[in-house]
Amino acid sequence: PPAPEPAAPPPPPAARIDPFADAGLLDGVTQTSLPSFSAPNAFDSAKFEFGGSPITPLAINTPQFGEHWGSCPSTHPLSIASSSSVNTLSKFMALCEKAGLHKVEEIMATNEGIAACMAGGGSAVALVHGKISPLPGGTSRVDVTVKSTDPGLSQGLSLYLQNMIR
Repeated sequence: PPAPEPAAPPPPPAARIDPFADAGLLDGVTQTSLPSFSAPNAFDSAKFEFGGSPITPLAINTPQFGEHWGSCPSTHPLSIASSSSVNTLSKFMALCEKAGLHKVEEIMATNEGIAACMAGGGSAVALVHGKISPLPGGTSRVDVTVKSTDPGLSQGLSLYLQNMIR
């Protein structure tokens, strides 16, 4: 018997119909990937912004911090039950500085730190108090209070710090 004829090659894939491209609406548009926020160190240089501008450090000392504390009516506390990324006071203070705050004082005896910043060219002030409580296994509880003269600034900064501490 004669050998069977080889199977015919499959038909080429049908051209995709793209009405946007066919109408020329995508001419000059190229596809590029956005940078990933999950990449290591993606936030290392990310300063907190308020009102479209980065906050600026408010260079004050501890007594001045105490004076401002009472005049900041907007308070936003946050508590992270267990953090492995911010598990020491020095890491918390480094995070505050990366965010754009001035490190006012690290109180080693109580594992507390305070920092300050301003926004809007100095029209708003924010103060941060953090307490680090080491836990077994290399993690720590992190309690932070953000106080500000502007409710939006204290709320935004507390959310930013909460995301960076987790």
